[in-house]
Amino acid sequence: TGMFGITKPAYGPLWETTPFYSKEVESISSFNPDKAKQLLDAAGWVPGGDGIRSKNGQRLTVTLPTQDFTKPFDVTSQSNWKNVGIELQLQPMAVAASFQAIADDKVNSAVQAWVSSDPIVLTNLFHSKNIKGGYAWSKYSDPKLDQLLDSGQSAIDDTQRASIYAQIQKIIMDNALIVPYYGNPEDSTAYQSKYQGFKQDFRNYGWFYDTWLKS
Repeated sequence: TGMFGITKPAYGPLWETTPFYSKEVESISSFNPDKAKQLLDAAGWVPGGDGIRSKNGQRLTVTLPTQDFTKPFDVTSQSNWKNVGIELQLQPMAVAASFQAIADDKVNSAVQAWVSSDPIVLTNLFHSKNIKGGYAWSKYSDPKLDQLLDSGQSAIDDTQRASIYAQIQKIIMDNALIVPYYGNPEDSTAYQSKYQGFKQDFRNYGWFYDTWLKS
């Protein structure tokens, strides 16, 4: 349902307006609390008195670094996760400290959001070369995924790139490397009528190249 009524839900690592977005991801995973509960039940995670699940004496707790500007999102996530029996433990810390905690495996999850006009951004987030000192925070290492990311970066034929990035998106979602939440909310921009030709691109960024001043 999106977030706060101003967004649409995301289904994969790319937003739907990004070139080479694959609609196949929309059938891989969806928001389904009942199915999540069934899967957790089948895996032996039993709800306790407070609703949080445990297995073999281990409480199902996931840690998440949080900052003031992410708090509304984090609190909403915490409520959604608790609904299926998972405790999302928010850990307030500075941005630099959260990056260090992620690098040192001191937390279990992290929030990421990137803006890009090309799916090549997935190399930053999922190539194994960017696990150490980079932004591949899922820390998933797969030679096949690396090879596809390299190929997508070097290919120039659009049909070939579409095929490559469709495979990449499927691998990411099949292996649950991310939990997609929502896409960029649409921005509203107010400006005086004397400014003509102002547009927004598919990233919702202002496009001033064609803008001119009416005398």
